[in-house]
Amino acid sequence: QGLFGIVRGKIQDLTVTGDIVNAGNQSGGVVGSAGGSTIIMNCHNQVTIYSEEGTSIGGIAGYIVPNASILNCTNRANITALGQTGGYQETYVGGIIGRCDGQITGCYNTGDIYGYHIAGGIVGVMMQGETRDCYNRGNIKVDFQIAGGISGAIHYYSGGTVGYTRIMNTYSTGTVTGPSQIGASIGAVTTPGSILQADNNYALNQNDLPAIGGGTTTNTNVKAELKTSDELKELVSTLGEAFKEDTENINDGYPILQWQ
Repeated sequence: QGLFGIVRGKIQDLTVTGDIVNAGNQSGGVVGSAGGSTIIMNCHNQVTIYSEEGTSIGGIAGYIVPNASILNCTNRANITALGQTGGYQETYVGGIIGRCDGQITGCYNTGDIYGYHIAGGIVGVMMQGETRDCYNRGNIKVDFQIAGGISGAIHYYSGGTVGYTRIMNTYSTGTVTGPSQIGASIGAVTTPGSILQADNNYALNQNDLPAIGGGTTTNTNVKAELKTSDELKELVSTLGEAFKEDTENINDGYPILQWQ
């Protein structure tokens, strides 16, 4: 479900508005599910999404496979995914994407994300692939399980073909709330070993919340740091060449992306 249901190809320079009031499995404001080699570029979601039973819910896409990518996209709408609260199947909800097996680059979220199982400001769960050069300003809340400012969970799908799962060059300022495995940057690390990598990730220090909430937090390849508001605003050079200073105060002084 989305403006496009299942896509293989390229979607570019698009803004969507409105409401999805009964989102099903793999639902997004722009695309429900993106197949191999799909590129979703410079697309912006303002569609409010509400789902009571669907899995993999995101502002831009519900789910993308390996070799698919989301580039320079934004979500500014609130997303709610209550999930199968009485069932066995987890629901993944994120500002940009619910479940990612591909690439997310240069994206940001300002909408509030509310889920039952696993929620993140950019991605609900990273199963494989990469999220980089992204930031989250929205608030994240879950009722039952895992939540993170950037990603709810970082995992590696045992049948995956990419060979790694990676989160790099990100920051989050949104509040993150829930009962357990709640992190200001990453909610939970669910797979040990070097196949998971996260570096140069930062989050606003608030309410004594750890940067990484739970799971295999001893994995030294997965890193995130807490910073004060002033420290985050000075991170432009640290975050890398994809970011620039917010000289016109369009983002409360926090770093913005070069394309903004």
